[in-house]
Amino acid sequence: MYLGQITDAIYCIRKTSHRLGPPLDILLDSLNCTAFSVQWRMPKQHASTITGYTVFYSEVEGDKAVKQLSHDVPLSLDMLSMEVVIGDLKPGTPHRVSVGAYGWAGKGRPSMPRDVTTLSQDKCMPPAPPYQPQIVVVSDSEVALSWKPGVSEGSSPIQYYTVEFIRQKVEPADLCTLLHSTRDLLIEEVGTIVSI
Repeated sequence: MYLGQITDAIYCIRKTSHRLGPPLDILLDSLNCTAFSVQWRMPKQHASTITGYTVFYSEVEGDKAVKQLSHDVPLSLDMLSMEVVIGDLKPGTPHRVSVGAYGWAGKGRPSMPRDVTTLSQDKCMPPAPPYQPQIVVVSDSEVALSWKPGVSEGSSPIQYYTVEFIRQKVEPADLCTLLHSTRDLLIEEVGTIVSI
């Protein structure tokens, strides 16, 4: 079978896109009542240099995003991970989030929107202060402290207590003032005021 001579050559030119693809593996996490974190990986398609990212977020009311805000994250050499915390938000509020890259060639496509909700106010309550603090002098340089936990642990279990103390020389005239304070205890032997 003879096909004859080729008289016209056909050339196919594949158009390469200089547009940035969307960032990958978007992870959202509610951190507390007023903030959430956003993590992502670099887009697969990035023919041009990426110079930063923009996180787009908006409140969601009845499955509709309202008033879109954005937060730019410039890329830097010391950037270990691509993560940002978005804060100053309302408690218990759903948000729709997407991330887009930008570079010298312009803005890339944003990722598919994902939803995250800040924790409700009742999940962010601080613990009640401890009460009935007691102090026992163990030696001339040591004291033992004890107290009862507050009436409420708040929204999450207490992990630790912080004890603050101030060393100062106490004059006898100041002793009455210090003993009337509800939060301060005086250890006369070592001259220390302990506040819990």
